Amino acid sequence: TDPAPDVMVIAHSMGGLIARAALGQPGGERVRRLILLGVPQRGSYGAVQAIRGTYPVVRRLAALDRHHDAEFLAQQVFSTFPSIHQLLPTMELEPSTDLLDAANWPGTGPRPDARLLQAARDFGALLAAANAASNAAADARCLAICGVQQRTVVGLRLHAGDFHYQVSDAGDGTVPLASARLAHADNYYRSEERRV
Repeated sequence: TDPAPDVMVIAHSMGGLIARAALGQPGGERVRRLILLGVPQRGSYGAVQAIRGTYPVVRRLAALDRHHDAEFLAQQVFSTFPSIHQLLPTMELEPSTDLLDAANWPGTGPRPDARLLQAARDFGALLAAANAASNAAADARCLAICGVQQRTVVGLRLHAGDFHYQVSDAGDGTVPLASARLAHADNYYRSEERRV
C-alpha cells in the first residue's frame, strides 16, 4: 500500500469506469484527483461494432488471419469478453434501444452472449450504485479529457435486420462526446486529428 496521504490517478477507457467506482470504496478518499482519458461514461458504439464484427480493429485483425473472417472473430472471440458487453451504450446514451437486451439485436450475424449481457447489466447497476454513493464528491475530484473532431459512431438504429450507425465528428473515434462528458466534473476537450 502506498503510504502517501493522497494520490492522483490517471485512467483510460474502462479503467476510468472502475476508478470512478473505486472512489466510493474504503481508501477512495485518498484520491485527490482522477484524470479520465477517453472514458465511455455511458458506453461506446465501438463495443456494438466489435460484437457485430464491423469495428475497424476487428476487420484489420481478420485481414491478418488467413483462416477466419471478421464475423468469426467477433462471434468466437470478441463476443466472449465480459468487458465488451460492459462497454455497450447505456439507455442514457441510446434511449431508443436497450442494447443489454438480446431481443434488440439483429437476428442474424454475430450477436452478444445473453449471459454476458445480464452480467453487464449487473455491472452497470454496481457502478451506478457506487457512483451514486459518492457522486457529487467523486465527480468534483474528476477531470475528464474528451476527444472531439474525429469521425465517431454516435447513434444507431435497427433497420432491415441490421444496425445502421449515425456518424459525426462529436467524439474521439471510439467514444462519443455525449458519453465522455462527466456531469459535475471539469471537462476538457482535445481535438483529435486524423493522421495519415
